[in-house]
Amino acid sequence: MLFLTDGYKGEAHVRADHIGYYNLGMVGYDNGYFPSDYVGSFETEILSSNKVRIKQGVGLIGGRRFAIDSYEDVTIENGATGEKRIDVIYFVHTQADDGKESIALEVVKGTPTSGTPSYTDSGSSGPIPNIAQKYYATAFLVYLEGVNITKVEMSPTFRNLRSIRNVYEYAVYYVNDFKKSIESLKQSASDLKSLVDGAVKSWDPVLYSCESNGVNDTEYYAGGYAVRKATRKIIAKRCFLDIWLTINALGNIGTGERIMRIRSAASADIPTSGAGIYSAAIGYVSGMVQSGQRITASVAPGSQYISLFLNEGFLKAKDITSDFQIRLSLSYDMQ
Repeated sequence: MLFLTDGYKGEAHVRADHIGYYNLGMVGYDNGYFPSDYVGSFETEILSSNKVRIKQGVGLIGGRRFAIDSYEDVTIENGATGEKRIDVIYFVHTQADDGKESIALEVVKGTPTSGTPSYTDSGSSGPIPNIAQKYYATAFLVYLEGVNITKVEMSPTFRNLRSIRNVYEYAVYYVNDFKKSIESLKQSASDLKSLVDGAVKSWDPVLYSCESNGVNDTEYYAGGYAVRKATRKIIAKRCFLDIWLTINALGNIGTGERIMRIRSAASADIPTSGAGIYSAAIGYVSGMVQSGQRITASVAPGSQYISLFLNEGFLKAKDITSDFQIRLSLSYDMQ
C-alpha cells in the first residue's frame, strides 16, 4: 500500500514505524542522544549511595525520538563492603499487544566481585520491530565500590547523534581542513620536486667581517672580487654549496680582530640551516698572512652564513691579504 506521511488526509494516517524508519534513514542506526545547549544531553548526578539522577535531554532509540523534559531518578540496589559492581541503565521501549508504545528506564544489576568488575551489554540494535516486545538501548554504566556509587558514565554504544546542522558544520570544517592539507601537500610536492631533482642554482657569495660572533654585528665587506662564483643544490632537505671566491681589495673588512664569514648577496639564496650534521671541505686557500695554516668552515644551526676558522679559533681580518682566495664545498641539513 502506498502511504503519504507528510500530508493532510483528514484522518489518522501517520504511523510510528514509518516515522522510525525516516529517523533512522536521516540519523543512522545508532541509539543515542542529540547534543543540545538548550535542553542538555542526559547529564547525570549521583544523589546518594543508591540513587542516580538523569537530567534533561533528547534522544533516539530504534528510530523513536524521546525526551526527558526535567529529570528522572533511578534507584540502584545497594552495594556491599568489599565488593565492586557495574550496573547498566537502559532506556526501554515497550510495544504492547494493542500496539501502544511507551518508554521507561530500567536497571540491570551487575555481578559483584572483589576484583575488576565487568558488565554485559544486552542492548538492542537496528529499528524497533513492529511487534509486541521490549527494545533495550544501553544508556548508562553505574560503577559501585563497596556501598558507594563512584561514577556514572554514558555507555559507549549510546552515541552522540549530531544534528544535521552539526554534521554540516563538521563537514565544512573538515572540508576546509582537507583543502588546507591539499595545499600543504601541493607545496610539499613542489618542494619535494626541487629536492629530488637537485636543481643547481647559481648565487653570488660575499666575504665580510663582523665584530664578534653575534648575529646583529655590523658587517664590513671586501672591496672587490677577481672571482665570485657559487652554486647551490638541494637534495632531500640537505643543502650542498660549492664556493669559489677571490678578492682583489680588502675594502673596509679591516686588518684587526674582526672575524670572517661568507654569505650570499641575496639572503634567500642560502637556506637556513637546521640542527643536523654539516660537513665542509676546503679545496684551496691562498692570500694568507702566514702560510701553512689550517682553514676550516662550518654553518651554525639557524644561520644563513658560513663561518671560517683558523686552527682552533676564528679566521680574522688580520689573517688575510688583499688577494685572499678560497674554494670550499659545504653541505648541511636545512631547517
